[in-house]
Amino acid sequence: EGVAFNAALEYLQALTDSTTWRMNFDIGVTAKLVKKFSLATTYSLKYDHDPLPGKEKIDHVTSISLVYAFF
Repeated sequence: EGVAFNAALEYLQALTDSTTWRMNFDIGVTAKLVKKFSLATTYSLKYDHDPLPGKEKIDHVTSISLVYAFF
């Protein structure tokens, strides 16, 4: 009850061009600190098989959040 784990994988395929696709991966852990406050950490990786010129194929995002539950 005090710790939650989540993970998601998403595949996106272009309908007009079969060589254009993306993949997104998210993973996170949320730990309850006290009754209404939790600490959440997440990591997101976004991969673009055919990015625009001058752009990277992989994007990483890491975050730490303090969460307050109203209900």
